[in-house]
Amino acid sequence: MRMRWPERCLLSTRWRGWLLRKVEVPRVLESLHLPHQPVCLEIGCGNGIGALVVSQWLRPARLTCVDYDAPMHDKARKVLAHPPQWARDVETSRIDLVRGDATRLAFPDGRFDAVFLFGVLHHIHQWPAAIAQVYRVLKPAGVFVFEEALMGSSRVLANHFWRHVPFDREELQAVLRETGFNVERFEATLAGIWCFVHARKPG
Repeated sequence: MRMRWPERCLLSTRWRGWLLRKVEVPRVLESLHLPHQPVCLEIGCGNGIGALVVSQWLRPARLTCVDYDAPMHDKARKVLAHPPQWARDVETSRIDLVRGDATRLAFPDGRFDAVFLFGVLHHIHQWPAAIAQVYRVLKPAGVFVFEEALMGSSRVLANHFWRHVPFDREELQAVLRETGFNVERFEATLAGIWCFVHARKPG
């Protein structure tokens, strides 16, 4: 799903980048255990800032970043080619940027140790299909690590101003479990409208 221009503009601000670096990524990676130099995937990489932050935190052997939105994909390519000062230590040669659909990921089964997603699932019409694809491309014992908006109680508001596909906590947890994930962490915050999740594939 392509974003509307207000959210695309918001995602490109320095404030959004600061929030991702200082709050969102540290919070979602809290208590996460991964192998040394994991092979990772980020779905919905936006302007590429999330990829740089994840790379700083985890030092992955390889980080593949997928985005469907063409303008954001182009922004990410420029950011990775010329990283901001705080990310100059990131080995961007280990980051692969591709354009693709989260519901039809072009990767083999069992490819990744971890899949990351930062507030993107609510942009995907067929979000249960995207979760199924995450499960498929994860290695056994691999982990799906994400933060997400829970817009189930604000369906009209969500789709009037943004392009959101609303679901609530119960719907999201049910789909994760039906797909086969073990939900290890589900932390709701901001009066229950935002969550941080670790869901592991058995193995």
